[in-house]
Amino acid sequence: PMKPVKRCAAATALLLAMVACTDRGLPRESPSSMPAAGTASAETDPRPAPAWMCGAPPAARETAPALAVANARAGTAGADARGLAAILVPHDDLRVPPETPLGARAAADDRQSLERTARWWSAGAVFRWHEVARELTARHHLNSSHSSRMFAALAVAQHDAALAAHRRLEDPSPAALNAVIAHASTVVLGEIFPSERRFLEQNALAHVASSAGFAESDAGRGRAIGTSVGERVVARLRNDGAAGAREPRVPQQPGKWYSKKQTLPGWSRVRPWVMQSADQFRAPPPPSPGSAEFMLALEEVRRYSAGRSAEHLAIAAYWNLGVGGISVPGMWGARALQDARAAGWPELRTARLMAVLHMAMFDACIASWETKYHYLVPRPSMMAADIDEPLGLPPHPSYTSGHSAFSGAAEAVLSAAFPALAAEFSALAEEASASRFFGGIHYRFDGDQGLIQGRKAGALALERHPLL
Repeated sequence: PMKPVKRCAAATALLLAMVACTDRGLPRESPSSMPAAGTASAETDPRPAPAWMCGAPPAARETAPALAVANARAGTAGADARGLAAILVPHDDLRVPPETPLGARAAADDRQSLERTARWWSAGAVFRWHEVARELTARHHLNSSHSSRMFAALAVAQHDAALAAHRRLEDPSPAALNAVIAHASTVVLGEIFPSERRFLEQNALAHVASSAGFAESDAGRGRAIGTSVGERVVARLRNDGAAGAREPRVPQQPGKWYSKKQTLPGWSRVRPWVMQSADQFRAPPPPSPGSAEFMLALEEVRRYSAGRSAEHLAIAAYWNLGVGGISVPGMWGARALQDARAAGWPELRTARLMAVLHMAMFDACIASWETKYHYLVPRPSMMAADIDEPLGLPPHPSYTSGHSAFSGAAEAVLSAAFPALAAEFSALAEEASASRFFGGIHYRFDGDQGLIQGRKAGALALERHPLL
């Protein structure tokens, strides 16, 4: 039988209420309640010094900060300051358009806005820029595969930027560290979301200007380093093969999965971060359609579909984070940041966790997609018309489950980072996997093997890039 996922009635009711939220199931706090991020330097950590993840960036010349930074820091009523204050007032969902003017507000109002902005950003540069990325993921309807690519690039850029700040500035000020992370994030996110570049650049300026102990020299050095690192990661993105992942389409074949719409049949051609090849963790052959083992698995899906409980539907809906949601990688990333912030981790340590986590999830996605289009296992409803999918049917093969691959990778990395929470991460990964079974779109063996793929990718990422 399917592994049980236990929830009390009250928790299930709360879950149903949270399904419509942008960051589903994640706690929201007011900006004033956010503790400031840790500021310990890498040099105080007794463990081995971390290595670059995208290669050492070239030496960058210091550039003069934009006038808007100085104006915003001073709280003046100039046009640049008013524009910056309008970006983050702050709003938790970040849906304030960058064009929104403050009009003729007094300088005092500008200062109050900037103070609120400073409190918002004080939760941490890595923390907040990932929140921006999750919002853009939902706003621009990225699917989980593309979002995993974006989050991995963002996290690697943040890590290498923070590492560069510690190595080149020795003991970087908060403003300098914020600047390198902000500008590295802006360059990467601007590549993925080109229509948001103005929004991102102005947020970067507001972020840096709101830093404690702000100095123009910090902003200039940080901008140069962060931009250099971001451009290096973008260069990798432009040559990673993702642009051609919509091809080649698979033809219709007897007993095989087929759909007129096919999601990323060439995703196995995308360059991974830690795996040597896309098929490194290919899952073993699944039960053959029509075999006794396959028919038992199909009957299990049919049985759950016919008697789907409200609890199972709630679990399926909670994890249904595809197009229009923050994505499964976004959900796991938010949980990682929550735990790192609660533990008081400094920026570099947090950035490294996020990089290892998202590289693992991205590679797990590649492994899952390679397996999907290698075996072309039909979805349950393609084999039994009476199986329904209340949350829709994804247009890609069944085996293995992408949700499970993402979650197995996250479980492996986060359990290594927070051993005391390992049992909780395991339960969450099992729930994420079961959610797709409960939704009628996967066999149980899809989830089981997807979790294994993800855990292997997570273990490899940890081996290649040990946590701090």
